[in-house]
Amino acid sequence: MDGLVDLHTHSLPGVDDGSENLEESIQMLAGLRERGFTRIFLTPHHRLDTWKGIATEVVLSGVKTLQAAASQRGLDVRLYPGVEYDLDENLDSRVLDRPGKGGYVLVDMGFWDVPEDLEGLLARVREAADVKILLAHPERNRRLCQKPDLIDSLIRSGVLLTGNLGSLAGYYGKQIRKDSRWLLKEGKYWAMASDLHSPEMLPWIGSGLDDLEKLGGRQKFRELLCDHPVEVAGSISEGNP
Repeated sequence: MDGLVDLHTHSLPGVDDGSENLEESIQMLAGLRERGFTRIFLTPHHRLDTWKGIATEVVLSGVKTLQAAASQRGLDVRLYPGVEYDLDENLDSRVLDRPGKGGYVLVDMGFWDVPEDLEGLLARVREAADVKILLAHPERNRRLCQKPDLIDSLIRSGVLLTGNLGSLAGYYGKQIRKDSRWLLKEGKYWAMASDLHSPEMLPWIGSGLDDLEKLGGRQKFRELLCDHPVEVAGSISEGNP
């Protein structure tokens, strides 16, 4: 299927643990395009301890540069600015300067534990910036997956679970694959995305796409990769890349 939307990639070159340079970014975009993605978000990590909070201007200029390079190479893709924010007690203020000023914020709660007062922290972000929360790869947090009541409470509050295609395919291991498939079967996901970090991950993304269609069916596939994520693209302010 063509016209897919990828809400979560680390394709912006040289800013985090994703693409190292422009040519690698082009390889990643070309690989996504071959697999049906035509709208792609560039969402570098925003971590205060590692990359010192990548500035909005860096993201916006990087998207423009990569868009121009992709167009020169004949890649029919539309790139969007974004950030993957680490969740902490200051996130409600950090998201106010988010690139693109979209109506959605991608949040990484971590892999090893469930933050204390998770619902309260996310509610503060939502209320401060008037945004909807995209919770990145919930299946990669084992403790969260052991709390189905909390997952349901998050969803009722409006949090949108955004899984990784690689999780369905087993890229992160058997347990995460199992948890991802459980979340899909139970209808907990609002969207799926690649979380692409390198060209080497592309075959896993392809396998994840196949698994999603087999496990969820054509309608669910379209819902999670087209119908819902296109709403995020539509929320990006005019005048931004």
